[in-house]
Amino acid sequence: MKSVQQAAAATGSDRVILCPWIERFPGIVGLWTSVLAGHDANASLLEALPSRVQRLPNVYAAVFAIDPLRTAEHLIHRVKQSGIAGIINFPAQSFIDGEAGDILNQLSLGMEREIEFLTICASKGLNIAGVVRSAAAAKRLVEAGADFLVVHGGAPHGNLTDPSIAAANRVTDVLRNTRIRCFPLSSLSYPQT
Repeated sequence: MKSVQQAAAATGSDRVILCPWIERFPGIVGLWTSVLAGHDANASLLEALPSRVQRLPNVYAAVFAIDPLRTAEHLIHRVKQSGIAGIINFPAQSFIDGEAGDILNQLSLGMEREIEFLTICASKGLNIAGVVRSAAAAKRLVEAGADFLVVHGGAPHGNLTDPSIAAANRVTDVLRNTRIRCFPLSSLSYPQT
């Protein structure tokens, strides 16, 4: 795997998401199963964090924000210590919908907790970005100070091969009078293995 510095330089993009767990979940199906408890996304992130060599202002660490194994303070400290300047809630709890999503919300493991986590990150001096499914969540993250949003509309199904485009169009209304950009989840670039 490339170093975070090499990846940031190689993309030519103004934003890079450090997401080491993505390599274990190839293809479109892998992305949607990444949120399941069968792995520890944050362990692979913490393992991949660079030793503080330089500040990486345009890099966002992909954090599973509803991590039951680590405190927000621990995750924030480790990311800041690495020189990475931002955090994004990826994988996102909103990947799980229906009954399972309702249960997570009832257990305080839903989008509300992710927004709370990102708000704490912002209060500790980190840049934040968000993965959202709804305009309401997008509005809350705009208010919290998100730099950009990645929007999804759930997993592809039937004839709807890319629901993230329609979802991004709905969120665009929330961003009308802001400088915040939103991207459909399908527009992210993933490493080729």
